[in-house]
Amino acid sequence: MKLYFPILFVFIFLLSCDKKTKINSEKQIVQNNIAYYFKLAKDPNSSQEIQLKNFELAQNAALKIKNDSMIFKILCAKLYYFPEQSATCFKKLKKMVALSKITKHQAYLANILAEDYLSKKQFDSAFYQYNLSKNLYERENDSLRTGYNLLKIAQIQQTFNDFYESEKTLTEALVFLKNTNETSYLSEVNNMLGIAYNNLEAFDLAIGFFNKAQNLSTGTLSKEVFKNNIALVYIRSKKYQKAIEILENLKTYDSIENHLFLKALVYHNLGIAKFKADGKSGLELMQTALEIAKKDNNPKEIMEIYADLSYYFSKKDKIKAIGFSKLAYQLATTFSAIDYRIEMLKTLVRLSENRASKKYAIQNIYLSDSIFKVRQLSKNQFAKIRYDSKTANKENAKLKNENKLTNQLHKEKLFYYSVIFALFLALCMVLYFLIISKHKREKLKNTYQTETRIAKKVHDELANDVYNAMTFVITQDLNNFDKKEKLIASLDKVYLQTRDISRENSTVEIGVEFANYLKSMLSEYTSENQSVIIKGLDSINLDLINENKKITIYRVLQELMVNLKKHSKASICVISFQKIKKKLQINYADNGIGIGVGDIIFKNGLLNVETRIQAIKGKITFDTSSEKGLKVSFSIPI
Repeated sequence: MKLYFPILFVFIFLLSCDKKTKINSEKQIVQNNIAYYFKLAKDPNSSQEIQLKNFELAQNAALKIKNDSMIFKILCAKLYYFPEQSATCFKKLKKMVALSKITKHQAYLANILAEDYLSKKQFDSAFYQYNLSKNLYERENDSLRTGYNLLKIAQIQQTFNDFYESEKTLTEALVFLKNTNETSYLSEVNNMLGIAYNNLEAFDLAIGFFNKAQNLSTGTLSKEVFKNNIALVYIRSKKYQKAIEILENLKTYDSIENHLFLKALVYHNLGIAKFKADGKSGLELMQTALEIAKKDNNPKEIMEIYADLSYYFSKKDKIKAIGFSKLAYQLATTFSAIDYRIEMLKTLVRLSENRASKKYAIQNIYLSDSIFKVRQLSKNQFAKIRYDSKTANKENAKLKNENKLTNQLHKEKLFYYSVIFALFLALCMVLYFLIISKHKREKLKNTYQTETRIAKKVHDELANDVYNAMTFVITQDLNNFDKKEKLIASLDKVYLQTRDISRENSTVEIGVEFANYLKSMLSEYTSENQSVIIKGLDSINLDLINENKKITIYRVLQELMVNLKKHSKASICVISFQKIKKKLQINYADNGIGIGVGDIIFKNGLLNVETRIQAIKGKITFDTSSEKGLKVSFSIPI
């Protein structure tokens, strides 16, 4: 068995290692399959059918090994490549996020939902999700994505002409983005700040932020857009010549030839700037811009050009002005450009005859009131979302701090309790070692006293008798029968003394035969001149008493019996046993001469009796009245 067991153990260990290696190997194969199918699914050269099939294969493989992060990644990618499956993907993603405690998953899903709502112009829902994503990313210390979400929130605010709030949001975004390497986001934040300040008529600030956006931008096209924005600030602040200089310069750039939307923008803005500068020129430039915008199929730019052409002809040809206003109004209605609809209605009120003017005025009042209410409600809703979010964050932070404080107090309490427990334990150990040390000293003392007593007995009793026997052998004629008998009697006495010493210091039988062993020891002290009477021993269940107490009872009674035999001169001795509650009461009484206090006790060795009883938490009483003999009572807890 000793040979086979280690071999069996090694065999089981090798089997378990092999099984673990096999599981790890299988897991690695599945992970490789996930990566392979996921890569194929994103291949733009594959058909949509094959892409979708590979997404499903990658997702099933990830489900097999329960790789939640990969499942989440696959679903997000599928959502990007197949928007038509958004309902199914969103349902699965929401379920995953509900079960997941990964904050980044929750933040990313909120971001995807926000983009989806924004594309559908569900601005309230988009605002809520962007704000939620921002808070979650902020909690994760992801400054880049926090800044991005703030940028999108500001875009929604500017959609509703809430330029004051967008300025606050963009300033907050700058704090998060300033230490990142993503200059494109920083550039866009500065651009939007420029737009906000331009609409708030803080023109110098607007130009400053557009210049910052231009300096941060790495793309040629975006730089040219920012220059165009600066020109618009100059037009709005009536610094037409500065605007013309910038736009004339932009007009010469080769790059705008390949970007029709920017070319139309530059020609349009240059035309209106020149017209506002001199009240004459600019028409040709605006007409060219209109042709370019139509070629580029850019309805927003066409609408804006119509509006400015209406402005251009308002003092030259009212019919043409009204015609361009109506065209601009129609496009504004189609694309829900509320501000342009209101602006064109105002123009039509001013240019039309009384009846038509009244009709347009009523439409303008109705539309202005409606849009004011809608925007005010949206602003209030956005403010409420952010307020509720900040309140929740504060409450979470407060709760987090309270939990932190509670944990700290708990740790401090635990530390104090640990210190107290350690001190208590140390004290217990000290007391334990002191008790052990005291017990050892007492044991050594008892051993020394026992050895001294044995040595004294050997010297005083046994040695003298042996010496007398030796002298008798040397000096007497052993052939004489009487002398021989005397020698035998002397040797018999030596033998009996040796047996008594051995018996007094022999091992005590503490098993089931203890009662008989104790009774036998007590009975041995009965002789022709002394009677030992034992009462109540048979009625006591001595098995309830532990070993140390049995030994103590035996030695104490043995000590008393030795005293009886050698010193008491008593003819009768009575030893009674009685159980009183949870104590064993033992009474000893003889009719001898008794003993005195002090030195007599020490000489007779009875001091050991008291020490032994106290060691087992018992009590002992000596009655030393000489007229009544010796009475000793002791009780022991059982």
